[in-house]
Amino acid sequence: MYPLISGADAKYDNASSKDALNCTGGTLDPRKAKGKILICLHSQEDCPFLCRTHKGVEATRVGAVGMILANDENSGSGIQADPHVLPSSYVNFIDGSYIFNYINHTKSPVAYISKVVTEIATKPAPFIAFFSARGPNPVEPTILKVYSSFIR
Repeated sequence: MYPLISGADAKYDNASSKDALNCTGGTLDPRKAKGKILICLHSQEDCPFLCRTHKGVEATRVGAVGMILANDENSGSGIQADPHVLPSSYVNFIDGSYIFNYINHTKSPVAYISKVVTEIATKPAPFIAFFSARGPNPVEPTILKVYSSFIR
C-alpha cells in the first residue's frame, strides 16, 4: 500500500491547481509526490491525444511509484490503452469520482496497483479499448484476441 495523492495536492506553491490536477509538466512538487501513487485528471479538451503518456513522465519525474489517470466528466467512460513509464491505471469518470471522494474524505488515503492478471470468462466482461479486436477466440479460449485481417 502506498499513500495516494491528487495532482492538486502535490502542486508547487506557485502552480495553478487546475494545471497540477492535470499533472501538467513542471507543476508538481517532488517533495509532495515522491513515493506515492498520484491521481491525475484527463481532459479531452486540454489533452486530446499524446499528453496522457506525458502525465506519466511527469509522475515519474517527481518520484511517484504509480499513477491513476481519471477522466473528467466530459471525457466520460472512453478510455484508451497507453504505454506508461510507471505502473498506471486509466479509469472512467465515475470510478475517478469515487477515488477523488476517497482522497478528500480520508485522513491518510492509500492504494496499490497490482500487476496485470488475465481473467477469462468473467461476468460482466471488463471494458476494452475501442480499437481492440474482440475475443476470446471461440475455438481456443486461451487466445484472447481474434484478428480477421487475412486474405481469401
